[in-house]
Amino acid sequence: MMSFFEISGLLGCGVLLLVIVRAISIYHAPKYFFCILWIVLAFMFSASLFVAFPPVYIWGFSICIIVVYFLISNLQNRKKVKRSIPDHTPAICNWITAHTKRKYDVRVAERIIHPTVIGNLHPIVLFPKNFDRKDKIRFLDELAQQYVYIRYFTQIFRVLIFVTLSIHWFNPLVWVMYILSNRDVTLLCDMLTTCSSKESKYCYALSLIKKSDTYNKTDLKDRK
Repeated sequence: MMSFFEISGLLGCGVLLLVIVRAISIYHAPKYFFCILWIVLAFMFSASLFVAFPPVYIWGFSICIIVVYFLISNLQNRKKVKRSIPDHTPAICNWITAHTKRKYDVRVAERIIHPTVIGNLHPIVLFPKNFDRKDKIRFLDELAQQYVYIRYFTQIFRVLIFVTLSIHWFNPLVWVMYILSNRDVTLLCDMLTTCSSKESKYCYALSLIKKSDTYNKTDLKDRK
């Protein structure tokens, strides 16, 4: 029977193979293809606990990381939600009415920089209080992006990948999987945002142009 470390190393070879395939075909293969393979690998890594029990220090360290992470995240998220207020503006109400695949809420918070999603089963979208609502293009783009994260349960995917990393933290290829899988999920959500409708595609494209212009202006100022 294989040991826990041997199984981790064998699955690490699977990660290495996927990294090579990804490097060759990332611009040709569908975006969801790699996300599905990351999920399969993450489940296999997690299932290794039931095949070969890890040494006590590995198990204890993993449990500590997971527990501490979720406790801190939960406390931080509760503080953010507690300090936030419901957003019942017409634009938000119209958006929620038009997008009902999953139940969610939109709130406004002070101490955040970017729009973010909190929660898995009962998600909440938090918008910064100083977010420019007059810029309708960027506003609709951010709403569309956050809705895609909610609709396709990306938070649960990220939790699965994090749990896998916590269990196999000693394996450097799992760290590679953690970084690339999160990147692929973001790319997939960007693609789904642009494909959701013609309006979303238009808003997203213009939003990217605006962001690019902003970065270029900032770069020119820095050079001066």
